[in-house]
Order: sequence, then structure tokens, then C-alpha cells
Amino acid sequence: MKKAKYKFAQIKNELPFFAEVEIEVESSEKFEVRLNCSGIGFTSQGYLEEVPKVGYDDWKTGAKRGIEFAARQAARSNCLVTVSAIRSFGTDTNPVIVAAASAFAFWDAVGFRPDKNLKEKIEAKVFSSWQNQNEFFD
Repeated sequence: MKKAKYKFAQIKNELPFFAEVEIEVESSEKFEVRLNCSGIGFTSQGYLEEVPKVGYDDWKTGAKRGIEFAARQAARSNCLVTVSAIRSFGTDTNPVIVAAASAFAFWDAVGFRPDKNLKEKIEAKVFSSWQNQNEFFD
């Protein structure tokens, strides 16, 4: 089993883009993404929100979409991916930003290095995501 943690944290045009994702990847007969988050969600302004088991479905969808995209790009179809944590601030993230952090976490776990064009494609979607929160990079 390979574990990975990735933090996407940038500011562009005075807008925040932040998400942190932790995953585990292991070999499997088929590709599957499991969400095993156990945070407590929002606790107080200024503190990271960690996705709980129930709720935060948009962030969870972002994580799943990012991992699915990353697996296709890396040609990895025999993996069980477990998302153990998704963290951010409600004001600094959206599903596309979570998807980007998840994609990079997956690639770190499997040893895949995306080329410059692929990174730029993801960043372009992330940096326009406050206007288009459901336009993923697949």
C-alpha cells in the first residue's frame, strides 16, 4: 500500500485556491475509489475543515473525479484508492481544486510524473474554477 498527501495552495489574481488530500493506493483486480473520510467538518472560522463521513458531497465528488482523471492519465486501472482525508477552508476551495489536489496525490502515490502540458491544463481549470465550479479537467 502506498500513501500520499498533496496540498494544492496558491493565490492567483487575489483569489485563494487551497485543498489538501490524503490517499492510500493498493493493487486491485479493478479500479475503485473509496471515500473513508472521518473529519468533523466546520468547527470555527479560520480553522481547516476536514471532511466528515456524511456531507461535503461536492468536495468528495471533486476528490473522486480528480483520482479517476489521474488514473486514466497514468494508465493505472488496477488500483483501489482510499481517500482518508480532504481538508480545506470553505472560502478557499471548490470541487475542482479538490480534484486537482487528489490527482497530484494519486500521481505521487503511483510514481507518475505529469508533463508540463498536463500540469498547465489542470492549473488552467483550477484558476478558472471560481467561475466554473463544475468544469473538471477530464
